[in-house]
Amino acid sequence: HRVTWMLFATVSVGAFMVTAVYFSAIYPQLHQSSVNQEDIHLHIMNSVLIIIDLLLAAYPYRFCHVIYPMTYGLIYAIFTVIYWSFDHSRVIYPNVTDWNKPGSTLLYIALLLFIGTPITSSICFAFYRLRLWLFVQYYGWAGMRYHSVPRISINAEDCWIFQNLHLKKKKFYGIFPSFIPFNFSSIGASITIHQF
Repeated sequence: HRVTWMLFATVSVGAFMVTAVYFSAIYPQLHQSSVNQEDIHLHIMNSVLIIIDLLLAAYPYRFCHVIYPMTYGLIYAIFTVIYWSFDHSRVIYPNVTDWNKPGSTLLYIALLLFIGTPITSSICFAFYRLRLWLFVQYYGWAGMRYHSVPRISINAEDCWIFQNLHLKKKKFYGIFPSFIPFNFSSIGASITIHQF
């Protein structure tokens, strides 16, 4: 479950980034009068499917998982340098990863990694929160019990992670779906499960 959760966070942000980069930096260079079917299938439908997935799938989305798409983006940037180094005429995306112009390429990649990725991750998180809000509006808080989503409180005094982070709050509250394979006792936490 953890691997698919990580891949879901990476692909969710990646799909929106592909759509944004293509239509902001690459599509204008093509001088097309309209969007063709290839553009729709390769660069729009991926974002549409991710929106549907974010609204329907039971994966929780955490903003702290922004590190996964950032790592993927960094690895991809390194791949483009290696790809370009064998033949300087091979550029995957002109004006985006054109290492013949290293200054503008580094600036573009830095903007994408450190500004674009967190913004896109915030958009994914907003869709996740919308899904939770819609769920509560439809089922109410009582519906959470029927869908196996317990409320868990972790006593921070007994948990070494919270002690090492020097958190001020004594309890950490959250709603965690029961399918998340996380053993709270492994971090030394005493937990209490409250059903709605």
